Amino acid sequence: MSTRQKLKCGVVGLGRIGWSHHCQKIQEREDLELVCVVDPLAERREEAITTFKAKAFSTIEEAMGNLNLDLLVIASPSKFHAEQTIKALNAGIHVLVEKPMAATLEEMDEMIATSRKKGKVLAVHQQHRFAADYVQLTEILDSGILGKVHRIIHRYYGFNRRSDWQSLKRMGGGTLSNTGPHGIDMLLGILGGKAELLFADLRKVATVGDAEDVAILLFKGGNGELVEFELNSAAAFPAATWYIMGEAGSLTYQDEIFRIKYFDPAKLMPLSVNDSLAVEGRTYDNKDRIPWQEKTIPLDKTKELDLYDNLVAVIHGKEKLRVPLEDVREQIHLINEAKRISGFCDE
Repeated sequence: MSTRQKLKCGVVGLGRIGWSHHCQKIQEREDLELVCVVDPLAERREEAITTFKAKAFSTIEEAMGNLNLDLLVIASPSKFHAEQTIKALNAGIHVLVEKPMAATLEEMDEMIATSRKKGKVLAVHQQHRFAADYVQLTEILDSGILGKVHRIIHRYYGFNRRSDWQSLKRMGGGTLSNTGPHGIDMLLGILGGKAELLFADLRKVATVGDAEDVAILLFKGGNGELVEFELNSAAAFPAATWYIMGEAGSLTYQDEIFRIKYFDPAKLMPLSVNDSLAVEGRTYDNKDRIPWQEKTIPLDKTKELDLYDNLVAVIHGKEKLRVPLEDVREQIHLINEAKRISGFCDE
């Protein structure tokens, strides 16, 4: 691809994800060009000028006023996402915004309406749906090896006394808004984009800030799946990231290994209910023997996809977003419902 065909990009926010991921990613690609960065801190702007050989501005208004940008990546703190995204879209610029996309459904609806009005792509950096473990997991589920899924448990365990801005309520912090979008997005991908929230409990345990670092949510999927989602930054022992149960077997995923225990329903012995109140032989053994099989499947890292591949293809009209905005809207709805039900954020 020639230089003239490259999409001219800017990155807003030179923090952890903006600096270490987005700026690096854009520079690695032949179809994108990092022409500017935006950050209010002068020392970060100077560092970016030296490192990336890009122009640097203190506000997005300066960047948009001085350059003809094709794509703006919004990697600023969460509370600025909606305002900055809408400004960029109104300026005729495609936007990739970090998660959480917005704080409220009203903000998100305005962002989506603006993108449609201006005919510009709006995408969210929900990169976990592109990860090799998620791609491989969905392939296993789609194979039908577990039969109809009835129970899903998805957990993030660790012990972390977090003390940065993401530990503060006033900054839009808390594990549910900052780590939660990844897990809920993956669950919505499995559940077909819809889930009903049944229960939510948020707690502050190990964090130094005032926002929650433990969140436990219970959902019901569209096909009746009972789904438990737990984010726990006060758990000293690890646990399986995924535990999925179906009518013909179960799956766990931990330490880059899928373990599957399953059977072929066609090989089950005929079995009928005996309604006699006097069980023959006074035994609990009905002679049923399930023909279990087991598989251990290592993670195939070659299955990893690239969010930027999808984004560029969408901008050029060749693909649809792998993470639809409808799913992101449902995610924001579930997060806000969990905060409301738990009452934690009102304390």
